Amino acid sequence: TTGADNRFSFSVPATRKERILRLYVQSKNAETGLTAKLEQGAGRPIVTMKEDVASDGTSSRIYTISFQSDRDRDRMNVVWELKKPTDDAENHLGIQAVSLQ
Repeated sequence: TTGADNRFSFSVPATRKERILRLYVQSKNAETGLTAKLEQGAGRPIVTMKEDVASDGTSSRIYTISFQSDRDRDRMNVVWELKKPTDDAENHLGIQAVSLQ
């Protein structure tokens, strides 16, 4: 997706068992933000990120999100969005893959 105010959002099941979600993303000429939170449970997801930036301004990231709810049937909502372009050139963001363990 390209342009300002673009985002990807999705949800995944959350239970009392710890789960790990990996989000593989790429952006160019863009400041992005990731939020992950449980709908009902009291747990707070733990997010780590590994980033590789190319000379053309393309950023490839792997977000690893560990999460666990205090309820049996919950959902974790994830939003990855373009916060602002970093220059006047074309900007974009995309999701390459998502895995859930």
